[in-house]
Amino acid sequence: VALADGFATTTPEHYHTLTWMLGQCFYRLGEDAEAEPLLEGLAAEVPPQRFTDDAVYQLARLRYRQRRYDEAALGFTEDLRRFDRYIKAADSHYYLGKTQLRLGEAGEALATFARLGERPGASPLRRAGATYQSGHAEASLAAIDPDNAEAHWMQARAFWGAIFTDHADSIYVDNAAYQLAALPYDQGDPGAALAALARFETEYPDSGLRHLAVYKQGRAAEKLGRLDDAFATYERYGAGWPEG
Repeated sequence: VALADGFATTTPEHYHTLTWMLGQCFYRLGEDAEAEPLLEGLAAEVPPQRFTDDAVYQLARLRYRQRRYDEAALGFTEDLRRFDRYIKAADSHYYLGKTQLRLGEAGEALATFARLGERPGASPLRRAGATYQSGHAEASLAAIDPDNAEAHWMQARAFWGAIFTDHADSIYVDNAAYQLAALPYDQGDPGAALAALARFETEYPDSGLRHLAVYKQGRAAEKLGRLDDAFATYERYGAGWPEG
């Protein structure tokens, strides 16, 4: 409210600052209907003003959050085209790749993550994220390119494995460990998956992905025809994570 009241008496040079701050406040509060028109106004300004680059990026993030992936992809692409030297350009690369994955464009996503990995000045967090998400892109390609599935699985394993060698201090370590443990299940080897997922539980007992590991152990046991084990595992899942 205080920011909105400031529009009545602001000077032109402060207008953009107040608009940006108000848009950011609404965005962070999750009030997208109020944030979007403010960000759109800043993003459309020609020539660009002080916060135009921020607005283009934030508007794309808002649309990604709303699962409006086509519009988000256009926004991140525009941000990189217009503001390639902008401080958040690496973030735009990262979210563009994630958006392309959501749209089923795994090949394009893989290329986007590769460009991010080569980008000077990209933070260690974004480089680690690009490596991790590249594994997902390769796994997606395995599903849509069955003739070359084994090669894509090998690449996915290599990307996730690189988290431990190149990004061992990143937030993606347990995520990569889970993906590697679950990979045999997706490759049609539920027995290997069952053992790997049990090891994951032991090695990462506090992981936010542990519930997925338990559930997938149930699926693997079911695939193997070990129905009593599957039922017991599903019961453990329901008791530990009743909300799913």
